[in-house]
Amino acid sequence: MNLNKPILLFNFKAYRQAIGKNALKLAKIIASSGYDNIYLAVQPTDILSIKKIWSNIMAEHVDPVEPGARTGWLTIESIINAGAIGTLINHSEHRMNMDDIKKIIERAKTIKHDFGLDFEVVSCADTVANAEKIAEFKPDAIAIEPPELIGSKISISEAKPELITETILAVSKYEIPVLCGAGINKNNDVAKAIELGARGVLVASAFVKNDDPKKWLNDIISIL
Repeated sequence: MNLNKPILLFNFKAYRQAIGKNALKLAKIIASSGYDNIYLAVQPTDILSIKKIWSNIMAEHVDPVEPGARTGWLTIESIINAGAIGTLINHSEHRMNMDDIKKIIERAKTIKHDFGLDFEVVSCADTVANAEKIAEFKPDAIAIEPPELIGSKISISEAKPELITETILAVSKYEIPVLCGAGINKNNDVAKAIELGARGVLVASAFVKNDDPKKWLNDIISIL
């Protein structure tokens, strides 16, 4: 991930406003924004079509399995073939155990080593302690998100700024960049997060469900 400027990671989830043709509409808004450090975590079925518009595409989840007799499982290889450059994992809405998180990160590194394909893993964490455990596996980034603030109008940078600074400190020895999410709604939320030391933000409903996502995005970019 590009750490030279703040990262905006948009999680499309499974919102009706961000599936199929609607996902393409949002991707076009992002492509026209002029800010190139935006990553989109989307439904796997939308990766191929969005890739034609925007290159920084990630899956919302992958499973810790290799290709084979895996009906219903989502492999890293299938996501790469669809055009994704990475994945978001361990979101509060799709929590994973530590062993599976470790397996996914290790598989991503193996694929990079064996095939020369960069596949970035951003793992969410709900607490400082879990962020520190995940940091040991060396993901490409950790997104700290207290579940109680997800989808709310109260941002983590406002309600729990100490969670950002404590997470950054806890994972600093592993040199893992920290993003923050949960309740990020306006440009002041983003500005405060960056001021506290986060390398970017993870946002979902504030962009995806916004009545005017283009204006919202431009407002955010204006402070970056």
